[in-house]
Amino acid sequence: AMSVAGLSLYVVVPLALLVVWLPRLVRSRQALPGSAVGDSDIALLTRDLSRTTSHNALSAAQVAFSVGQLAGKVQSQLGAAEQIVSSAEQMIATEQQTAQLSQQALVAASEARQRSESGSSVLNESIERMHRLSKRAVGSRELIEALSQRSEEIQRVTLV
Repeated sequence: AMSVAGLSLYVVVPLALLVVWLPRLVRSRQALPGSAVGDSDIALLTRDLSRTTSHNALSAAQVAFSVGQLAGKVQSQLGAAEQIVSSAEQMIATEQQTAQLSQQALVAASEARQRSESGSSVLNESIERMHRLSKRAVGSRELIEALSQRSEEIQRVTLV
């Protein structure tokens, strides 16, 4: 997490130590009288060390770049995951509302059925009463006809 100029401290610290100590190392070898190592050997070593250091710096830069790209992709995936969670929460809320509305519809349907059954029984009772009234009306009509016939007979008898 700690970095300097986009590079990890694991890369920066060894490079800094190398830059600080390399000139001292070269000077101390040059200062030794009768040294077995010649100037050309030191130049070769310095050149090899410089190449290796450059190679390591390039590799560290490539690693840092790759880490940056990976961090961007992880951040993008995190954003996508947050969107998925948000959508899932919305779906859950919608499902809960649907369940509540379904429950209300069930209660309303049950009440309608009870009222329908109650209305049906009242209707059946009314039909039965109408049949009884119809029978009484037929009986009353027959009685009125019979009385009318008797009344006519009485009128005939009284006219005679």
